[in-house]
Amino acid sequence: MMGSEIINKKKILKKKLKTITRSLFYLKDIKKNQKISRQDIKSVRPGLGVSPQILRKIVGKKIKFNVKKYTPIKKNQF
Repeated sequence: MMGSEIINKKKILKKKLKTITRSLFYLKDIKKNQKISRQDIKSVRPGLGVSPQILRKIVGKKIKFNVKKYTPIKKNQF
């Protein structure tokens, strides 16, 4: 019978969550102990790093180690 298959939407969304969400990425190379400014980061897809909702908490923090541009921001880097 057509249309009788049960679709689990949560399961489908969980698989695609990283591609449909945004995360913060570095726009340039940042050296160890340098403070992060708003001009150093940008919110882009895919959602591989931290959420843009914590942007205010990140700005002004010092980096623990060198990071390359266009890499996702991770919580363990501060």
